[in-house]
Amino acid sequence: MYNSDYTFVIFNKIDFNIELKNILSPKKNDILLLCGYMNKIPEHLINAYNGNIINIHPSLLPKYKGLNTHEKVIQNNDTEHGCSVHFVTSNIDDGPIIAQYHLPIKPSDDKISIAEKLLPLEHKLYYEVLKIIENDRIVLLNNEVILDGVVLKKPIKYI
Repeated sequence: MYNSDYTFVIFNKIDFNIELKNILSPKKNDILLLCGYMNKIPEHLINAYNGNIINIHPSLLPKYKGLNTHEKVIQNNDTEHGCSVHFVTSNIDDGPIIAQYHLPIKPSDDKISIAEKLLPLEHKLYYEVLKIIENDRIVLLNNEVILDGVVLKKPIKYI
């Protein structure tokens, strides 16, 4: 529900997601890019985009899905952290992974220092993946990431 100046009046998530699909009105090959969208994408929206929804997540998926990833890294004494760009499925942070940026963790790091170091890498990774997508080099086919006609066995790794 929105008025002519696009002021949203949403009563619940179901209405919001229906209205979002109506406003976006995806076409066959459209891609929806998520960044900081902290809600589960409903199946009808994923289907409307033919699976072409891309997300960035602050962890080396499949490790640390969901929230508080930096805290989990500290709690588990990990020596490496990072971010992932992946296709979105109906399960949270569970879609096929396109690329990852790896970040070494120092014993002196805390969740704040990790966040400060990782955020610029998230921006860089998303930009790199979007260039690949823009050049029509990557597709999702049968729940697999295809890069230049070849199935990716592992995500593209940036260090």
